[in-house]
Amino acid sequence: MKQKFSWFIAIVLLVLTAVIIGGCVSVPIIADPRPVIILPTSKLEVTPNATDHALSTPRIIHQHTPGPTTQHPSDPVATPQVSASPYIIPGTTLVPTDPTTTPDLNEPTADKIIAFTFDDGPSKVSTNRILDVLEANGATATFFVIGQNLEYYPNTVRRAYQLGCEIGNHTYGHKYLNQLSAAEIHDQIDRVDEMLLDIIGIKSPIFRPPGGKVDKNTFVVDTVGKPCIMWSVDTKDWKLKDRDAIIENVLSSVRDGDIVLMHDIYSSTADAVEYLVPELINRGYSIVSVSKLFELKGKGLQNEVYRHAR
Repeated sequence: MKQKFSWFIAIVLLVLTAVIIGGCVSVPIIADPRPVIILPTSKLEVTPNATDHALSTPRIIHQHTPGPTTQHPSDPVATPQVSASPYIIPGTTLVPTDPTTTPDLNEPTADKIIAFTFDDGPSKVSTNRILDVLEANGATATFFVIGQNLEYYPNTVRRAYQLGCEIGNHTYGHKYLNQLSAAEIHDQIDRVDEMLLDIIGIKSPIFRPPGGKVDKNTFVVDTVGKPCIMWSVDTKDWKLKDRDAIIENVLSSVRDGDIVLMHDIYSSTADAVEYLVPELINRGYSIVSVSKLFELKGKGLQNEVYRHAR
C-alpha cells in the first residue's frame, strides 16, 4: 500500500513540474508591420508615388534652424500650413511649387548694378552660350547687333529679346560712322532698325558706333537720333581671346554703374561669361541691360554719349 502511495506522489510531482516549466516558455512576438520613418536632422523631401494624389502639389521640407539668409526684404515668405492629411508629417512646412511664389534673389536693387554689353553678333554658338548663362542666373544684357549677322541668326536675337535682354543697333555693316555722310549714317542705322522691327516688333532704342568712333562734335549722335552707348570697362576680349585674362580685366576694375564691353563672337568670351556672371552675382552685383541700368539709377537717357551710369 505504501509503495502505491509513493508512486502516486511521484506522478503528481512530475505533472506539477511539467505545468510550471510549460508556463515559462516564451510566446513569439509579432513585429509591427508599419514602417518606421526616421527624420534626418536637416531636410526631408517626400516624393509622391504615382498614385499618391495627396502629395502631387506640395513638397515637404523638414524644418530646421535656419542659417543666415540672403532673402530680399520684398520677397514672399512661405508660412507653415496645418493639414489633417495623414501624409503630412507634424512640424513641417508646405513649400508650394507655384513659380510665382518663388523668391527672385537676383532682383536688381539700387546698389551694385552693372550692364553687360556684347558687340558684333549675333553668332551661331557663342551668343546662345552667353544667353544660357544669363538665363540660368536671372541676368540680362544688351546685345549691339550687326545687320549682316542679324540676317543669318534672327532667332538668336528673338530669343535674347524674349529673355528680357535689350537689342542695340551696331549698324548694318560695321562702318565707322564718323567717316560717313548723314545719308550713309541713316542707311546703316535704319536698315538694322527695320530688321529688328520685323524680328522683335520694335526698333532699337540705343546705338553703339563701331569701334566707338564718333566725331568730336555731335554730328554722328545728332544724325542717328538715339542715345550713344560707349563703355567704362573694356575687357579687350577681341584682342586677348583668353578666358582668364578677360575675367581678370573685369574683376579687377568693375564697380557700380559700369558698362562692360565684350563681343559675343568669341568662344573665349563665352567661357569667361560662364564664370563672370555667377561670380559677380555672388559678390552682390546685379547684371542688367543698359536701359535697365539707367532706369534703376534714376537717370534718363537722352541723345548724348554715355560711358557709365554713375
